[in-house]
Amino acid sequence: MEHLIHKNEGTNIEFKEFAGTGIFIANIHANLKAAVAHMQEKGLHLINYQDAFLKIDKHAKLKEELKDSWFYVSGICPLKSDYYNFNDNFTDTGDLILGKVENIEKNVYVRKIAIPYPLSVDVHNDSMAKNFGRRYLLNAQHPPDRVAPVILGVMESGCIKLPKVRISGTKKGIAVTGINAADLSELHQKADTQLSKVEEYLGKGNLTNVRTFIEVFRKKMP
Repeated sequence: MEHLIHKNEGTNIEFKEFAGTGIFIANIHANLKAAVAHMQEKGLHLINYQDAFLKIDKHAKLKEELKDSWFYVSGICPLKSDYYNFNDNFTDTGDLILGKVENIEKNVYVRKIAIPYPLSVDVHNDSMAKNFGRRYLLNAQHPPDRVAPVILGVMESGCIKLPKVRISGTKKGIAVTGINAADLSELHQKADTQLSKVEEYLGKGNLTNVRTFIEVFRKKMP
């Protein structure tokens, strides 16, 4: 089982992407203000509860990691405290469906007050999920200064996290350090995808024009 080491809150907070899920986790204790500040330093932002439910439901390791934990999320709480559920089309529908279903893994109980606090998600362990008939609690009762045991973040839309890479010349050719072969390949693929998007506007298959356009654009920049 992949578990992350808990760290004390400080200036050098490490967020690690969990098992290729696209979710970055820091196992530190922090209130909402500190959590957001830590994420902004790393180019991350709060995950919304829709993505959280879908990701946890899809990735068994992530669910296991987050059992007995709660974390702040973004979004607007449903109108009333009650049982809700989500399905495989949750991304398309964009909201929870009122009513309890037979599958406890799809059940979410919403708990809020008249003037709700920021949203958080509680992931129950197996025993509590079975006893209460739900895996998740969408909670709007945690005040923003209450300390959460874990922070979940996702990358800013369209943001590519660049590694610190050093390129140097050698007698045998060019040496690249600070990045492994897999990450270098992924970075190359992302760059190629971006070029392809630009290429659609400048003529399919005409990469020369794309590069010329980029160079002209750079020269015009102050």
